[in-house]
Amino acid sequence: MACRLTKTRWRLLVGLFVIIDILQIVLDFFAIGVVVNRFIDIAIGVGLPLFLRTQGVKLANPKRMLAMLGAFVGEMIPGVDALPLWTADILFTWSTVKAEEALAKVPGGKMVAEANAKGQEGQEGPAQNSPRSGPPPLPNDTSSPDTNMPINSPQPPERSMQDIRPRV
Repeated sequence: MACRLTKTRWRLLVGLFVIIDILQIVLDFFAIGVVVNRFIDIAIGVGLPLFLRTQGVKLANPKRMLAMLGAFVGEMIPGVDALPLWTADILFTWSTVKAEEALAKVPGGKMVAEANAKGQEGQEGPAQNSPRSGPPPLPNDTSSPDTNMPINSPQPPERSMQDIRPRV
């Protein structure tokens, strides 16, 4: 299921969360903010993932889940709750969704995104299994990969630019 949130809806969400964070900072100046902010945070902590899921945003991404959980836990800590954590969370979620959408447009990008989501980015590829480190050998490379010594071959060695300079 693709994300159905348009750029305008994302901007409205960011604006809403900026207002909520400003409201919570103002309420922190009064004694009532200590109690009311907890209820606001619980409502957002439950409502935001549900809303995003209904709009097609995949929350199974570990980075998104940690960001959402971090914002929720951070908002429950007195003093830290004055930071705009909900706004930062929605901006992070928007950027990751945007990156996934851009990656899906690239040929082969969908496979990379799926492999990245599954955590297969650390698997060794064929290039890492070779005994020689560094760039792959050139087609006319006449050295052995293990010893860097010239290999006896019937081909004449390639001439370098110094060999073709006129001699004075």
